[in-house]
Amino acid sequence: MCSSKAKTAAGGSLRIPLGIPHATRYAWYMATIAVEYIYDANKLDLLAQVRPKHREHLRSLFDEGKLLASGPLGSSHALLIVTADSPEEGLELLAQDPLLEAGVIESRTARVWNPVIGPWNN
Repeated sequence: MCSSKAKTAAGGSLRIPLGIPHATRYAWYMATIAVEYIYDANKLDLLAQVRPKHREHLRSLFDEGKLLASGPLGSSHALLIVTADSPEEGLELLAQDPLLEAGVIESRTARVWNPVIGPWNN
């Protein structure tokens, strides 16, 4: 399999196999960050209103290889899986989310996630 060289966050380099999707190759040398949103229960109508812009924004992050997956957790939470150097960078990556700008998100939590089985295991 062919490969390309990439710089790691620590400044080292590694070989990344070609022929696999860009988002997966990107995830190989970045941390996988799980971000949980908790929505303001009093703003669920606004959430429904802003959701199309929110999803458009997330689609652009997905197309750039920065968002691996996202979706609701029940009616008042969401889980977003991103690639970033740190949890703080993961939150910064999502700072332009229209739901955040509209005040729908009550809180956000980001943690490094180390999947051991599945397409994003490192």
